[in-house]
Amino acid sequence: MYLNLVNVQTQLHVIDRHLKWISCSETLNYTTDFFKGSFWAYPILLKSGIRVVIYSGDADGAVPAIGSMRWLRNLRVQNDLRVKKPWQSWLKPGKQENEPQIAGFFEEYDRDVSFVTIRGASHMVPQTHPQEALQLLSYFLNQRNLNNSPCTLR
Repeated sequence: MYLNLVNVQTQLHVIDRHLKWISCSETLNYTTDFFKGSFWAYPILLKSGIRVVIYSGDADGAVPAIGSMRWLRNLRVQNDLRVKKPWQSWLKPGKQENEPQIAGFFEEYDRDVSFVTIRGASHMVPQTHPQEALQLLSYFLNQRNLNNSPCTLR
């Protein structure tokens, strides 16, 4: 599994490596009100000024991107979030050096909020699309914005 790889844990600065990541957990209770979910926390995050990236795989059968978009629309309306950068593609390096490929789409809002889709990804984006997940995480941690230039990963 991706998050158990030593090089991934090194890059994420994981200190305690005795725990192993697994795909699913029987300890989580999925019977809560999933319509509300974590919605209550986002106004707090927005007021605090913390950068927020909400992402979805566009082939996710568990939490479809269209559901995330509807959820985000409600968040935007209730918190007066306005579009800063309209819906557009973001790129990843292609197999040929000068032929980037579409990695997904994104939209940016004021108060440092972004919504990103990952093309062809399912629910477990880092597991199924590690290159795109790493690129997205790199942009987020380095406080850069997605644009139409693919990120060079080293």
